Amino acid sequence: MNHATRTPLLVTAERSATQDDMVQDLERHYLLMVDYLRGVPEFTEMSLPDQEQLAQRRFLPFYWLKLTQYTWKTKCAGICLANGSFYPGSLEHQPCPDVTRLVSRFDTLLPIYSWLRLDEKEMALLTFIILFHDGVPDLSAGGRVKARAVGQLFLKVLHYHMRRKDGPVDYDKLAIRMSRIMLFVNDLTCMTHFSFSNMQVHEIMHVINWKKAVDGRLAWIHG
Repeated sequence: MNHATRTPLLVTAERSATQDDMVQDLERHYLLMVDYLRGVPEFTEMSLPDQEQLAQRRFLPFYWLKLTQYTWKTKCAGICLANGSFYPGSLEHQPCPDVTRLVSRFDTLLPIYSWLRLDEKEMALLTFIILFHDGVPDLSAGGRVKARAVGQLFLKVLHYHMRRKDGPVDYDKLAIRMSRIMLFVNDLTCMTHFSFSNMQVHEIMHVINWKKAVDGRLAWIHG
């Protein structure tokens, strides 16, 4: 059993990642996502099964967003993780073969992220929009209502912020930018099969000890 803690995020891409680096980065970002979620009162009001279901379903889009942000910042030749390492784009330097063409699929996210040039507030709001994006299956009726309401609220706040930040509003440009942001959200949501060799994150998510993750003592059960 491995344990993860809230270690500092180190976005430097100074060395090639090992398999241990990749697992540690997944664990660390799951805790980071928990911190985001627990800052929303409507989430903490959900039942524990709804909380766990939403977290498991929204982790991958959340993780892709963060990796896109890091990779764009460092301009590394691959995918930047938050522990000082990066997953190389070149096959000969990869800790495990990129049989699912992970890097090439990831590269499609970078141009639109670069075009958006999100400021810090927009990035924070987009993170919550992704976490509460509509369409999480298997939530209770009450959980769906809460998740939809939170997602819509953050969308409205983002729209308001974009209207206010650059002086006189060009509504055509605003509409184009909002539409591209939502396309980006959909792209992140569609990338549900994050794979390094035979390590399938969507399968690993089912064995996370949710209560320990919430308490900051994340446990991944292998076996």
